[in-house]
Amino acid sequence: MSSGNVEDRIIQLEQRVLQLDSNARPDTNKKPWWECVAGAFKGDQLYAAAMKLGAEIRKTDQPEAAGK
Repeated sequence: MSSGNVEDRIIQLEQRVLQLDSNARPDTNKKPWWECVAGAFKGDQLYAAAMKLGAEIRKTDQPEAAGK
C-alpha cells in the first residue's frame, strides 16, 4: 500500500474492497460454465471412440458378479 495520510489509505482500501467484492459475485446474466460446454462434442467421432474405450476399461475393472 502506498504511503500517505490515513484518509487516502482508507479511500484506497475501500476501492479495493469494492473491486474484490464485484469480482467475487457471479454475473447473473452469464450462463454457467457447464451450459457453455454442454454438447461441445456432439457428433465428434473421436470423442465417441474415447467414451467407448473408457466404458470398456471401466467394465473390465468391475469385479465379476457373484453367481456367474
